[in-house]
Amino acid sequence: MRIILAPVVALVPAIFATVVPRQETQDNIQIVLQVSKVKDRAAIDVYNYDKSTLLAWSCSRTLQSNGLDISFEVNQNGAGNFTVGSQQYVVSDEVETSGGAICERISSATEFVVSCLVPFFGSVSAGVKARDLQTCFPDGSVKLIAVLEGFEATGEDETLISSAIDAEAQAAEAEAALVTNNTVGLKGRAPCLMYRLPFRTGNGNPHQNPWNVQLSVPMQCGNGRTCSVSYAKNYAISWSANIGAAVWGAVGFAVQTTVETGNEHTCDGNSNDYFAIWKNVGQTAYTVHHETFNGCGFRSVDSTNFIIWSPNKYDKFSYYYCVYGKKYVRNQGDRWLDTSAGRPYGP
Repeated sequence: MRIILAPVVALVPAIFATVVPRQETQDNIQIVLQVSKVKDRAAIDVYNYDKSTLLAWSCSRTLQSNGLDISFEVNQNGAGNFTVGSQQYVVSDEVETSGGAICERISSATEFVVSCLVPFFGSVSAGVKARDLQTCFPDGSVKLIAVLEGFEATGEDETLISSAIDAEAQAAEAEAALVTNNTVGLKGRAPCLMYRLPFRTGNGNPHQNPWNVQLSVPMQCGNGRTCSVSYAKNYAISWSANIGAAVWGAVGFAVQTTVETGNEHTCDGNSNDYFAIWKNVGQTAYTVHHETFNGCGFRSVDSTNFIIWSPNKYDKFSYYYCVYGKKYVRNQGDRWLDTSAGRPYGP
């Protein structure tokens, strides 16, 4: 549903065209700031209200392009102020605090992103061509952008995905515990008993599909006060599969059946901030099939392929982050699975 934030500002959604008349009407724009703290690089992307058209972009914390004049003055967690034209706002999801904008932000130890829905009264000519992902970040894109997009995709009221494994898969895990890759020790077993194990299909098409888990209860700072949250619950994240009766196997990847999230992190908030601790738990998805065999020479290949999701060993590619804003903060223990293309390899 389209929401108009204030009766004083706007922008007509722009479309690509050879000649587009300049117009001034009431609407909202979406402004996204992303910052790499390690490399001290930043980018601003400005969209129409539903993000269907990119209106302007820059490789800094300021932007002057296509009738837009935007500047951010924020700290290392994305908190602070920003201006659009002559209007100044506070980065907050409370309209009374922000001055009319609605902002959410996500911050980790190495980067942060800020996303704001802002009232605008002005004009732009047309949409612009999207920048290449490495234009502003030649050393690699900001990972939290994928997290931001994931939060937007899950929706505020949707039921989040559970990582529970059904009883049938749990029973299969006991057998799989003896398997480290594609071999099974038959010593001490009857030689002609049948065994069912997963094997890679091709190279397994490994890629990263992390879990995002809220570790703390939501915290809200009082008006004019700062606060922090550091108490978080430790969760066990287990492997899963997209079929029932799946047997687990690492099939050569550096993965394991279960990993604990840990709970050693602190998030700081400013006046009226609503926030929580989250963790991105590194997890590899890979394609396998079952094969049934014994020690007497029998072997049968099941042609049905399926996907296993397994936590990465040594917590590889995992990191904590802080989420600010009621749109993204959920309940303690809620989680969602990032099934976007992700990093196309395994650990």
